[in-house]
Amino acid sequence: MGEIAIEVRDAVVRRIGQQKSTLQRVNVRVDAGQFVAICGHNGAGKTTFARVLAGLIPLASGDVSVFGEPIRRQPSARVQMVFQPPAAQVLGSTVYEELAMTLAASPASSEAQVRPEAVRSICRDFDLDIPLDTPIHHLSGGQLARLCIAQCIMSGADVLILDEALQELNPAARARISVLLRQLTQSGKTILSITHHMEDVLACDRVLLFHAGTMVGDWTPAEFFYGESPCEQWGFEPPYLVRVAKSIHPVWARQVSPLSEEQLVEVLVHGHQA
Repeated sequence: MGEIAIEVRDAVVRRIGQQKSTLQRVNVRVDAGQFVAICGHNGAGKTTFARVLAGLIPLASGDVSVFGEPIRRQPSARVQMVFQPPAAQVLGSTVYEELAMTLAASPASSEAQVRPEAVRSICRDFDLDIPLDTPIHHLSGGQLARLCIAQCIMSGADVLILDEALQELNPAARARISVLLRQLTQSGKTILSITHHMEDVLACDRVLLFHAGTMVGDWTPAEFFYGESPCEQWGFEPPYLVRVAKSIHPVWARQVSPLSEEQLVEVLVHGHQA
C-alpha cells in the first residue's frame, strides 16, 4: 500500500439555503501514483467532488487531506485542476509566455529556468514540441490540453485533476494524452480524470462512480466493464474494445477482461481455439 495522496472522510457539501446535500458523506482514499476515473451522469456530483479536493468549495462537514495535510481551511498548492475549456485558465499570448510566467511564479525559480531553452525542454517533456512563439489561439485542442497539464505540473502539482478537459478532443489526441497521463503517474503524480468517455477509463487504475451526490462504487476498470458490468447497469455504453471482446467470446472476455488491444488479441486467439 503506497503513500496516501488524498483521503476524504464523510465529506458533505450543502449549498446555502438548501437542505439537500449536493455531496453526501463521501469516503474515499487515493494512493500516490494512481490514475483514477471519476464517472457519472450529469448532476451526479463529479465536479463538486473535484472542486472540494482542490479547495474551491467548502465542506458543510467532513474532512479532506492531501498528503496528510487537512485542506478544509487552506487549499493545497499540491492539487491543480485543468478545467473545461482549458483555454479558460491560460493568460499568456504565446506558448513561451504562458510557461515562462508559470515558472517565474515559482518561489524557487531562477533566471535560467525561464530561458527559452529551458522552456523548450519542458515542452518536449509534455509532447508539445512546437515553436515557442506559437500563439495560444493557434494551438489544437490536444496541444492546449497538454500546455495546461504542463502548466499545472510546473506549478508544483502532485495531484492533477482533469475536469472533462479532454471532452472536445478527437480520439487520436485523447489517446496521446492518456499516454502522457500514464507517464506522469509512473513518475509519482496522482491523476483524477472526470470523464463521460468510457474509452478514457481503459487506461485508469480505478473507477469512482457518482450518482445524485453519492459515490456509489469503486472498481478496477476490469470489474467495471466485465462480469456484472456496473458500466452497463448504470447506463453507460462500454468502449468498443470491450464490446468486441464480449461479442467474440463472452467466457474468455470475462476471464481475460481485456483493456488493451494486446489483451484483446488473447481473447481472439482463445475464442478461435474454443
